[in-house]
Amino acid sequence: MKLKKFFALALAAATLALALTACGSKADDSADNSDANTDNQTGEAVTVKLGVVGGIYDDLWASAKAALADEGIDLEIVQFSDYVTPNNALANGDIDLNAFQHRIYLQNEIDNYGYAIQNIGNTFIIPLNLYSQKVSSVDELKDGDVVAIPDDLTNGGRALKVLEAAGLIELDPNAAFNPTLDDITSYKVNITIEELKANTIPSVLPDVAAAVVNGNYALDFGLKTDEAIYKDSVLDVEDYWNLIAARTADVEDPDTAAIYEKVVEAFQSSATEDVFNNTFGGYFIATTNLKDDLDPACLRRFDLKTKFDYLRPEQAVAMAKAYAGKLGLTDGVEALDRVADFGNLTPGDFAAVGRQAAFRKLSGTEDFVERLAVESNLKAAGMGNPKRWIL
Repeated sequence: MKLKKFFALALAAATLALALTACGSKADDSADNSDANTDNQTGEAVTVKLGVVGGIYDDLWASAKAALADEGIDLEIVQFSDYVTPNNALANGDIDLNAFQHRIYLQNEIDNYGYAIQNIGNTFIIPLNLYSQKVSSVDELKDGDVVAIPDDLTNGGRALKVLEAAGLIELDPNAAFNPTLDDITSYKVNITIEELKANTIPSVLPDVAAAVVNGNYALDFGLKTDEAIYKDSVLDVEDYWNLIAARTADVEDPDTAAIYEKVVEAFQSSATEDVFNNTFGGYFIATTNLKDDLDPACLRRFDLKTKFDYLRPEQAVAMAKAYAGKLGLTDGVEALDRVADFGNLTPGDFAAVGRQAAFRKLSGTEDFVERLAVESNLKAAGMGNPKRWIL
């Protein structure tokens, strides 16, 4: 079904929401099988189909689904059994969004298949751990043992990095971001690495010495983090951050952007953090966009437990100038000095305003500063959230 235009009042409300977080999408008017559908004037609910892989996503999205229902949005969770189908389904308009993959996997899919889809919001990172039903530690692995890893390039490459970190292999330091078996320069233990479909690996654990298991499948099969014989500790690589994806063509329609923005905002909530912590024992780690190479003093390691300090006035001005440069704002740059007086900005506020610009074009530097003022005022009024998960 084609996405109908949002009533003007809804778009105005969405403008305020865009000041808090940002994402966007536009229904493909040429694809009648797009399932986002609403009419605010008649009070009809909008249905948004979200593709996922694994039963755990029903729990992960439960609080967001409930919150969206209160806003007249019916979030329909569509389960897929593999990693290949959801992006194809999204590109073809069979679903409206998907949330199952990390950045590097999405980029690899785009490169291989030419999908016109993109990231509209960060979700979490989940460790890629090494499990075994035959040994209790990596030290017990011996020559000839078989270790299974995912056979797709991105998860397989990440799995090889885990094996290297565990001290089992060495990789060529000049290898690409996604190393392959050919990039192994030496074996510390003469194991045999077997590449298998990621969704089959948990079921073969009884038949191999060890296996690197994707987090969603590990949870679906009841594997616990504390049972892993080696735990992935490299969690600050943004290419491995999971995301929500939408069709690229959808981002130009502000009405659809308003709907999908609400979906992203509903997931990026304290209620979802509670699910991460209380239901899954912290297995999932919320990702924020508080890493930035613009100012080393502003670097933050993402952690959902962390409350981030506000930028000092000179840091805020430096970041404002850097973002203005990235956004191509050259007029009235003296207005940027005013952000020094806001007193409560974080790097996430700049990221939010920068992302908003993809959906509400900036009219100039003054508009940029005014949007930062909105972030600051909302926070001062107790409505803002200093933690940002957005792009």
